Amino acid sequence: MKRMQTLGFSLIEIMVVIAVIMVLGVIAVPNMMRSRALANESLAIRASQTIANACNLYANDYDVYPQVLTYMADANPPYIDSKYASGSYVNSYSYTYSRIDESSFELIAAARNAISGTRCFFVDETSVVRACNGYNCTPTQEDPPVG
Repeated sequence: MKRMQTLGFSLIEIMVVIAVIMVLGVIAVPNMMRSRALANESLAIRASQTIANACNLYANDYDVYPQVLTYMADANPPYIDSKYASGSYVNSYSYTYSRIDESSFELIAAARNAISGTRCFFVDETSVVRACNGYNCTPTQEDPPVG
């Protein structure tokens, strides 16, 4: 008697392949999400430093810190990109600027949620970026510097 040869994979083989793919997915997805949050935080730190430096340049030119970030975005040439002055989220962080008086300001970079970043950042006229843990915390001058 001749045996028939079957082409293809058995159900067991397909289930083993699916199980291996699922295990790899369970391992890889959290690492990718963590990497994305770290990248967003890194961008927020650099943007905070850039905005603080731009505020200091503006103060050198006008002898006073700007009332709002849009003053720096609308200047010719602009000190910062208008997306940071708009109040909307940039790379999952929002930037809130407050001028304390003519010689001081503070900027807070807050994460949209815990997935987009696990820390919030604070910078003032000293250009030292400080961080607090938690996406909904309020960073202050007492928080440790980022570095």
